[in-house]
Amino acid sequence: EAQSFAQGLAAQHDLATKRGKCVIELVPRGVDKGRAVETLLEQAEYGDDLPLFIGDDVTDEDGFKACNRNGGAGICVGTREQTSATYQLRDVAAVHEWLELEF
Repeated sequence: EAQSFAQGLAAQHDLATKRGKCVIELVPRGVDKGRAVETLLEQAEYGDDLPLFIGDDVTDEDGFKACNRNGGAGICVGTREQTSATYQLRDVAAVHEWLELEF
């Protein structure tokens, strides 16, 4: 039902849909998270930075790949056999620990 609804909205607004686990994303055609990383790196204030992308879904793979291409790394949260991420963290709590965040 949600997929059908999202596809209707996408068609109505000339968007594309992407499915992940428990999510349906509406995005401009030809745009993905990898392109978002590339766009940020094109900005002068980020051009010399090494990109890191943390994600837990198949829709994050484009972001992982873009980071890899630009000397950074993707970090997959959870376990997945097929990923372009360079590193994996077991769960969100491990991300918080790695980032030294306290809640």
